[in-house]
Amino acid sequence: MDRWLSTDRGEGKLTMPIRLVSQGSSSTLIRRVLFLVFTSWQGGDPGTTDPIELQIAAGGNLVLVQEIHEPLKAATANWFLIDAPIPFTRGNVLSNGGIQLQIQGSNAWLPKVLFLYGLDTAAGRPNEIVHLVSIPEWGLGPLSTEAQEGKASVPLPVV
Repeated sequence: MDRWLSTDRGEGKLTMPIRLVSQGSSSTLIRRVLFLVFTSWQGGDPGTTDPIELQIAAGGNLVLVQEIHEPLKAATANWFLIDAPIPFTRGNVLSNGGIQLQIQGSNAWLPKVLFLYGLDTAAGRPNEIVHLVSIPEWGLGPLSTEAQEGKASVPLPVV
């Protein structure tokens, strides 16, 4: 009951304080990432049950590889908190690395919106958030291992 907002006291609280978080810099050490994605509803059924994989390279090393097995349904938003086994910085990603998204199957998937943020804490509330990727309107085409349906992987633009 304490997790919900409502004007009905029996359903939840009327207000909730929101803790401010500082904007991190290119040298902020990232220990987790927050991956937000909204699946498109165009082109029939662009959702997928195939796993997708997020890869982050920084400073010439692969620092994060996360396979996501949750079905990504059409017109649905998903968010994932992912631990970074090797802490990294946005500066290291920009100077000698990159961020890649790939699909592990032939069931085509079309994202609509995608954001990726770095968090400075390994658990709990972050003190700083680092903006890594911002795609408010996906224009990279569908993802699929079937060449006629899309690309198996795409590099994501780091901001």
